[in-house]
Amino acid sequence: MNNIFSLFVFAVMLSFFVNCSLGATSAPISSVEMFVSNNTSEISLATAYTRLMGASQQNLQAGMIHTLQVAHIEQGTMTNILGAYTMSRDHDTFTADNTEAFIFSPFESLSDSTLFALAKSLALQFNQESVAMFIPGGTQIGEVKLTFSHPATIVHTMNMLKINLPASYSQAFSLSIANSSANFNNAQVSVIEWLGHTDAASIQKIKQAYPNDRVTFMLGRAFLIYQNGKVEVF
Repeated sequence: MNNIFSLFVFAVMLSFFVNCSLGATSAPISSVEMFVSNNTSEISLATAYTRLMGASQQNLQAGMIHTLQVAHIEQGTMTNILGAYTMSRDHDTFTADNTEAFIFSPFESLSDSTLFALAKSLALQFNQESVAMFIPGGTQIGEVKLTFSHPATIVHTMNMLKINLPASYSQAFSLSIANSSANFNNAQVSVIEWLGHTDAASIQKIKQAYPNDRVTFMLGRAFLIYQNGKVEVF
């Protein structure tokens, strides 16, 4: 049995074990994902949503497309999301960013150093402290998604998140919007996504808190890439 086949068998066995243990589903092997914002101040969810639906997001998309084309990156998929987090000084108040998630083509193979250099250039371009990136592979869970069977408004989703799960789950996450309503109060959330290393117990808490919704996870590593080139695993 060669090394590649051995690793494949191990990954399949690991996925089967985790699925059975968690009652959650491992997603198919995914592509690299990169999360970029052009917001440079602390803003509310409502303000971030307005930026997401307007010229700010269009400028972010256009700037990213130009940089990706100059770097000869193959065409991927762009998705508008809200990046949400709580400040360390106030765990009860959510702030947010309008964010563009770029999913790289699954047919393009890029080294970690190339990916990190690209993320650094985007952090500098949009004056961001850092850019988040998810690189699939390995044996650790690095991405978790909660997909709602019945999407709810942003405010309701955030309130239920605080009620249903410990405060650590509200520190940083992203929201996918189910509809593109111009009205913040009517916009609905279809998916909550958490990046960063987690374990079986943490996923089980999500599953128990949302028994009627779908929890999926991805094996991989999550990084923050800073303007100075520093790379931090989280």
